[in-house]
Amino acid sequence: MMLAVSKDSAKAVAMQLRGNVTTLPLSETEKIIEEVKQGGDKALKLVEERINRIKLESLEVKSSEISSALSEVSVSTIDAMKVMVERLKLVETQLLKTIKNEVKIKSEGVEILYKFTPLKRVGIYVPRSSFAYPSSLIMASVPAILVGVKSIVVASPPYKDGKVDSKILVACNLMNINEIYRISGAQAIAALAYGTESIKPVEKIFGAGGKFVTAAKFLVSKQVSIDMLAGPTELLVLADESANQFFVAYDLLSQAEHGSGSLIVLASDSMKFIEEVRERLNSISKELASNVVFVLGEDIASLISFAEALAPEHIQVIGSKFEYYASEIKNSGVILIGEYTPSAASDYILGSNHILPTFGLAKSRSALSPIDFFKLSVSVKADSSSIKKLGPYAITLAKEEGFQMHAKAIEVRMNELS
Repeated sequence: MMLAVSKDSAKAVAMQLRGNVTTLPLSETEKIIEEVKQGGDKALKLVEERINRIKLESLEVKSSEISSALSEVSVSTIDAMKVMVERLKLVETQLLKTIKNEVKIKSEGVEILYKFTPLKRVGIYVPRSSFAYPSSLIMASVPAILVGVKSIVVASPPYKDGKVDSKILVACNLMNINEIYRISGAQAIAALAYGTESIKPVEKIFGAGGKFVTAAKFLVSKQVSIDMLAGPTELLVLADESANQFFVAYDLLSQAEHGSGSLIVLASDSMKFIEEVRERLNSISKELASNVVFVLGEDIASLISFAEALAPEHIQVIGSKFEYYASEIKNSGVILIGEYTPSAASDYILGSNHILPTFGLAKSRSALSPIDFFKLSVSVKADSSSIKKLGPYAITLAKEEGFQMHAKAIEVRMNELS
């Protein structure tokens, strides 16, 4: 698909692309959630058998299974996981240093205390398709551990033999996570949100997944907090003629291999560059290349406006012209600048978190971070002098809004002080 963008049409084109995102299966997902709410463990097993043709004997992964997994995963893979953990810890520990546990503000006889406390129990859903994603577990669990969350529970889809992928279990072992359940999809999210006989409910659910997981997170968010709605992968590459076509082609394909539901876009101000990249894409993989959308902008400004309106999960900025304007881009889960900052590397090893907002939610939030694992509590204490001085203003506002008893609650205190 080839689209043209001007400054006037940037928002409309972005919305056109957003309109192609698959609608979430809310009705079907709601039925699964209700089934688990009512039926508990038994329902979880029945749903797994009905949907995935997997007959589960037990839901919880035993410690012996974790021990066995350690011998099934190569040393090089375990070493790579360890480097990933250390890189993420290095970055997020520095971020944590900027957050004070308590902030106390005193003014006019009023004392307000903001206090950050770690959540007590969180659930992490780790998806699996043809491959397992231990990196997703690491990205969600490292900030939780750094913050001090005491109880972390993991749910991940089993294979046909009922086993959870050994790499997921090894990652759990690295994180000292021992509570692991072999359940998938919407039923896993329902179990984490509402609990069953075997699974205690959590305070907040983290982790990406397919459309049923995303729909389930949306539906249970009235009962339990969620990190964000993280749907199919999104990548926008902004590149000009000075960019390396070979790098750009592989960057686009690296995210296109997530599947046909992904939103993969190359935007440039050069038709010649777009055609050259398209040629390279087709020479490498016509199948994956078919998932790429091309956007031609009349100038750099129109493409920056398009990027801001699209607000994708990843934006890669490559080429001298675009890199000059990179600081103007705000709406993205992560902004990756320069030829040697591919999204594929940020997914694993650069130290940034790869759990990112999709569906355009990057307009209001960014990557998962330790902040997501805190609860902010607020306490307020006012003395008599503050009520005497500030009370009349509150009474005026309350009466203007028609809340007579609000005004009276303050008046009786002022009368007591007179």
